[in-house]
Amino acid sequence: MLIKNPEFSQRISTWLDQVKDRVITLDPFYTNVTEILGLQMGIETSHPRLSLVVWAKYHKPDGSIMSRDFTITPEVRETIRRFVESDKMAEGQYVNTFDQWHHKVEWRFKVATKEAAGMRYNRNLESENEINLKRRGNTLVDIASGISALVL
Repeated sequence: MLIKNPEFSQRISTWLDQVKDRVITLDPFYTNVTEILGLQMGIETSHPRLSLVVWAKYHKPDGSIMSRDFTITPEVRETIRRFVESDKMAEGQYVNTFDQWHHKVEWRFKVATKEAAGMRYNRNLESENEINLKRRGNTLVDIASGISALVL
């Protein structure tokens, strides 16, 4: 069910201001974000913290395809901020997802463009991403990078 949530953009902006550069990154190459496709935000059931997932397109220098967290640099933060302030923040839905990476169920509020609406969130989709990449003939990789925020 698609719903409107005018407070969502402000919540993300506040989160970006608070988290600053304290996000732990597993791979420094994931700063080359070329386009934000969508965002997910919610409270994890197993931990009292706010979670933000960024659906993005990115290039990696060695051309490999992996799903890992990326550092929120000032440039990436401004890219996200521009996205949430744009007309692309038009539709959202409540979704229940099972995170196989952490083996827990999470609730998220998802806001995405139509292009990203059908993408699945799972950190173990390297092989599936490769298949999708070949099928679409796209030189960019669509990912959902999980970024864990500070406790609010």
